Amino acid sequence: MIFRVIKFLNKSKALQYLLAFFFSPVNYSRIIYAFIFYKYIGRLVLPNLRNPRTFNEKILYLKLYERNPYACIVANRQLLHLYLLSKAVSLDYLPQVLGYYSSSQSLYQKLVSLGPGSYFLKANHASGLTSFFTVGTTTILDLHKLSHKASKWLDFNYAFVGNEYQYSMPKYMRSVVLEKSISDSVHNVLDYKVFISNARVLFIQVDFDRHLNHTRAYFDSEWRFLDFSTLYPKYTGTLPSRPPFLSEMIDISLKLSFGFKFLRVDYLVVDNKFYIGELTLHHEGGFAPFTEQRYDEYYGSLLVLD
Repeated sequence: MIFRVIKFLNKSKALQYLLAFFFSPVNYSRIIYAFIFYKYIGRLVLPNLRNPRTFNEKILYLKLYERNPYACIVANRQLLHLYLLSKAVSLDYLPQVLGYYSSSQSLYQKLVSLGPGSYFLKANHASGLTSFFTVGTTTILDLHKLSHKASKWLDFNYAFVGNEYQYSMPKYMRSVVLEKSISDSVHNVLDYKVFISNARVLFIQVDFDRHLNHTRAYFDSEWRFLDFSTLYPKYTGTLPSRPPFLSEMIDISLKLSFGFKFLRVDYLVVDNKFYIGELTLHHEGGFAPFTEQRYDEYYGSLLVLD
């Protein structure tokens, strides 16, 4: 999330580092928070980090001050399978991983050897740096551009710029993950995200059309519609019916969230089958205005920091 925000402010990567360098993590976060909330609600709001009350303030507080020893494991796609096994969660819930690549050269050699099909590239040390592509419709030049993009990801210090400690790792440990896509089209995949705090489901987020006209719908643990959204507009189409796997998905989320004050478990859903996409510690980095302030306050009251 923070990467997209800073790109909006200025496309210069140098500016990203300058902002992070000249401001303390707290003041830097206050600037981004104020900018986002002013853009979405039309008034200047600064986060109260001494006595956080709202959902976003508490997420931001956790990002800045909590240091959970398991955070660097759950955020690392190379280690995620070990965390799942430790929680007795089957690895069948993970998409097929084809490899991890720490250089654009080794990645390119793999890309040109792939058979026809659809694939995903993801940065292992950041959030939001992903790319979907299909072998059979891409040229050698496209694959070269893709490996060049991945090279830029590897150079990007997301932990420093985004104040997300769980992604902290030296450059030689960063990698790009290549996965076999669960669908031939990103438009066939739904994103379900289960928000958990202290063994309690806060709500479930469903993202629609993320790559063209991104909207969101929210539900409680019984699949009752919740009339709000965060950061993106509310979905206005026909609401999806209660998924047959809802109870299973919630059970897995509760298992994985044990030991965390807050955890968002992200799923990819296609043809009524779901896969674990990633585990997220800080929803939108703590910069996700609700469509109504009262929901920010209400769910903040349910997110217990003690």
